[in-house]
Amino acid sequence: MAQMNFKNRKVLSGDFRTPVSFFQYENQGPYPDDFEETNLFNCFAETYSPSVKDRELLGVSDSTSGLSMVIRDPYQTYTPTAKHVVKVDDFRLQKQLFDIKDVRLDTPERGFITLVLVEKA
Repeated sequence: MAQMNFKNRKVLSGDFRTPVSFFQYENQGPYPDDFEETNLFNCFAETYSPSVKDRELLGVSDSTSGLSMVIRDPYQTYTPTAKHVVKVDDFRLQKQLFDIKDVRLDTPERGFITLVLVEKA
């Protein structure tokens, strides 16, 4: 029987074509709905439809759609958390604002972060 050798697809710089911005809303005023947007980090990402594993994560929430993305790990410059909002600058998306649902470090390979995003309500 022939042995099958599987190799993961390498992530290349040319794969990162979609501009994304990470920001958070902070209450800066005396009123509860007085929020100000603070830009945290900008970069390019590879975006794709959620995998089966990602869809299971999204199935727990009441979201209508999701998105997965891979970014280069900015290490100490920025660390994405579930409190942050992502703006994806892609004309093909109906909505461009997403909440971070899951963060996976060093996937698909070392030095990259995979994010599972859910459409912001």
